[in-house]
Amino acid sequence: MEFEMTFLALNRHKLKYFFMTCMTVGFLVSEFFYLFFDFKDDDITTLLWNTLFCFSIGVFFSVFIFLVVYFQWYYIHRLRFQLFNIPIVNDLKSIGFNFFELNKDSSFSFSEILLKGECNGYNIIVEENTKGIQFMIYASHIYPLDTKELNAFKTEFKHLNLDLEFAGVTFQIKQKDLKEYDVNRIKKELIEITDLLKIKGFLPAEELELA
Repeated sequence: MEFEMTFLALNRHKLKYFFMTCMTVGFLVSEFFYLFFDFKDDDITTLLWNTLFCFSIGVFFSVFIFLVVYFQWYYIHRLRFQLFNIPIVNDLKSIGFNFFELNKDSSFSFSEILLKGECNGYNIIVEENTKGIQFMIYASHIYPLDTKELNAFKTEFKHLNLDLEFAGVTFQIKQKDLKEYDVNRIKKELIEITDLLKIKGFLPAEELELA
């Protein structure tokens, strides 16, 4: 799968459902307000104008939501395109990272292309980051951590550029340090980090769900 796929190439089959849903929501909401505030009589002309007005609002609402979602999608897509064109990121494919389609089977979210890898059973996503390259390692602790434990983890592993997020642990390579890295060093550090996560009680997300 190539990264430079257009929005339509990825999401053409979802647009019909998207517009039908948005138009229905827009129509029903505008119909409610129209009837609640402006409905004076029930002659056929008024009903026709009411229907036309609410349908127009539904169309406008659909187009507006689509433009907002599309420009957000496009902005993130361009950031990822720039990220994936960094030589060392492109070289990650030599250690098992590949493009995959996120939200492929979802009717409610548009599809995106991400760079995904695996290490010690942990799924890892390469994320766009203005400060460098960031790896999201999907993991969950075997029990919920309280605030004190979370802060202790962040303090203990701050020097490794690790941080806790809702979905797992992030590992960041800062822009100024990229010249010191190659894919073999990245692979070595990801192995060390995931080994450390297991010691600290962080299991791969899928493994935790099946436990």
